[in-house]
Order: sequence, then structure tokens, then C-alpha cells
Amino acid sequence: MDFRLKIFCSAAEHKSFTKAAQLNFITQPAVTKNIKELEGELGVSLFERKNARVELTQAGKVYYEYAQQLLKVYEEAQYKVNELKGNFNGRLNIGASTTIGQYILPKVLAEFKQKHPQIIIQMLNANTEEIEKELQESKIDLGFIEGHSGKSSLKYEPVMDDEIVAVVHRNHPLFAQEEISINELREQDFVLRENGSGSLDVIADIFNKNQIRLKDLKVQAQLGSTESIKTFLEYSDCIGFLSIHSLKNELLSGKFKVLEIENFSIKRQFNAVYMHGNFDGIPKLFLDFFYKYNEKL
Repeated sequence: MDFRLKIFCSAAEHKSFTKAAQLNFITQPAVTKNIKELEGELGVSLFERKNARVELTQAGKVYYEYAQQLLKVYEEAQYKVNELKGNFNGRLNIGASTTIGQYILPKVLAEFKQKHPQIIIQMLNANTEEIEKELQESKIDLGFIEGHSGKSSLKYEPVMDDEIVAVVHRNHPLFAQEEISINELREQDFVLRENGSGSLDVIADIFNKNQIRLKDLKVQAQLGSTESIKTFLEYSDCIGFLSIHSLKNELLSGKFKVLEIENFSIKRQFNAVYMHGNFDGIPKLFLDFFYKYNEKL
């Protein structure tokens, strides 16, 4: 029953039997067979086909809500038994916003996997807004984000300090300049992150405190990832604002330079985020591991 519930939930979450097959390492006909068995036992249709996608029926939506709870209880029970044996296995479903997901978590996850090889890791990369939504819909168990919106159903824990810096490519006219004033910024072109990004929210907040609104800046583009901003900077005379954690290689090679802004800094914290209530099992195991890993840095 546990395996069929996992298949059902995968198909419901991704609205695709094909994706459910890929995630559970089985064929699509096997997914269809398992879903039909569930529907036969329940005496109702759980899905209806809409073009290339599948959508939950009303009965499917009700069943999905309880199936999620059953799977969570099963995983918690499995974790507690394995804890007694000192042997952990199960799934770690986490989400991470761009900077921490690309430049920090992969190393931590690799070490965590070495210590707990039986744990299957799945990480979603998205912006802060999307990560919070995925948590509220129980699609992930733990998130790591840049900033937060303060949703009452979620608990936020600061886990790491960060600084967002103004950066230019070595071909930029300001590359030889050490510092720029806030007023001079108004005359420059910028490339920034997309709306919904935690990085953009932090930048906007700091600018507002300095009586500058983002809409008053000459923003040439808003892009969905740090790497796309880096590439854009190479081929433009724009200034970007990026996490110092994402620039290690480029700063060492001299490809980019941090442009100091007079009497201006953007400090922030990365946050772990999860649903209020019972936070336990493998997600807590990983968060504790993350804290210990961070202490070594």
C-alpha cells in the first residue's frame, strides 16, 4: 500500500503519470496499473485526463489529502525505528532558493549522503515565494531561502550570514573605480533578479531605506538565476547585485569586481523554513547536520 500511495501522490503533484514513473523508477504502464488498483478498491476515479496532463477528481483531492498524511506517518515511524538501530533510510525532500541551492547546499548534501547513504535526496530549486508555497502544500519538508515573507504557518530559522554586493565585469567602465555614491547609482544600468526572489526583496528594502525605489533605477533586465545574471554582466555595461557566496571563483580570477557603494551595505541571513508543528525525522536530521557543517566553515 505504501508504494501505491507514493505513486498516487507523485502523479497528483506532478499531474503526470510519466513523471510519476520516472520519480519512482518504474514504467508508465506500472503507474497506470497501480492507480487502477487503487481506484478499484475505492470504487471511484481518482484522476481525469486533460490533454497531456492528469488532474485529480474531487474524490482524488480528498484522497490525496489523507494519502499525504499517511505517507508522512509511515516515514516518521520508519525514521524512529531506524533511529533505534542507528541506521537511517528514507527520503529527504527539500527546496532551496537560488544562491543557497547552487553554491552552499550541494557540498553539505554530498557530505550528508556519505554519512547516510540509504537516504534518498531530492532538492527543488526555486525562488523564495515558490519554496514557501511548496512547503504549505506539503510537497517538500524543509526549505532554505533568502529572506522570507513571514507567513504565519511557517517557522523561520536563521542559518547563515550573507552579503549582497554590487558587482561589475572587468570590461565595465567602472571596473577601475573603487567606490561609487548612492546618487551615482541612479545613472547606471542594472540587471536584477525576478519578482518573487528573496534577493530582490532584500535589495528593494535597503534601497527604500535610502530613499531610492527600484522603479526609479534603470533596470535593463530581471533574470531568474544568479548564473544568468553573471552571463548578462559579461555582455553588458550593467551592474548586478549578487551574493558574495556566488562570486568566489570570478573574484579570484579577476573576471568580476565588487564595486563599493558609499555608506551602503546589504546584509542578510539565509533561513531554514518549515511548517509549524511536528518537525522531526530526516528533515530535522539534515538541519542539525547543516548547523554542524556551518560551524566548521
